[in-house]
Amino acid sequence: MAFSLTLAGVASDAGASAKQPASEQKNQSSPADQTTGDDLRKYEEAYNKGDAKTLAGFYSDDVDYIDQDGAEVKGRDAMERLLADNFQQNPGAKLATTTEEIKQLTPDVKVSRGLATVTSANGASETTRYTAVRVRKGDHWEISQLNERKAPPPSAYSKLEVLGWLAGTWQDESGDQTVQSKINWAGDKNFLVRTINVKGDQSATDGWEIIGWDPVRQQIRSWIFDSNGGFGESTWVQRRGRLADSGFQRIAGWQSLNS
Repeated sequence: MAFSLTLAGVASDAGASAKQPASEQKNQSSPADQTTGDDLRKYEEAYNKGDAKTLAGFYSDDVDYIDQDGAEVKGRDAMERLLADNFQQNPGAKLATTTEEIKQLTPDVKVSRGLATVTSANGASETTRYTAVRVRKGDHWEISQLNERKAPPPSAYSKLEVLGWLAGTWQDESGDQTVQSKINWAGDKNFLVRTINVKGDQSATDGWEIIGWDPVRQQIRSWIFDSNGGFGESTWVQRRGRLADSGFQRIAGWQSLNS
């Protein structure tokens, strides 16, 4: 059975209501909503501690869980054993969720859908898409059904679009040297390709850089080559709200010729 990735996601309804203006939250909140928020906080605390017994208390006695491989577990006691085994095999794992949709089917039944990502202690992560049915039991909600399925990996473009501002033609002049660069999307916007021309009083050099998403390292990386046979690579990092590589100082001083 695959390691459960969605167990905290079913408690994340409070995350959706948190996006509402404060005035709306005050008008629309109810004891049940407040309980959901408290449950989310308590669930996350228990998950981070690897506390399977406390987590099992969020499920109904007859909960039905189906994981992304189609394996099925029924009942709260079985869920507790599953959680305990998972925490033993994956100590230090952390879970992050994104709630995409919440539907109130009846006053006592809600359906939540979203994405959940588990990151292990060594940094490896996996994402699934979940659907959870929650039922009201007195003053609290219990998870009665939970299904998850494999989520497609994020596209390279979704990771690179933060660099979309680079696309265009740029030029920098410093002393007797002029650097011109053209940056375009390539490969269905899965890569950015930069063509560089450096001209001085007595020499000229051409260069090419390919910027892409590395799904193994979970980083934006680039590879650069020049007409003299040189080459190198960079890892992009966040600086002052924007991603940058070792060539950022050159880019920062350029002006766009397209504007």
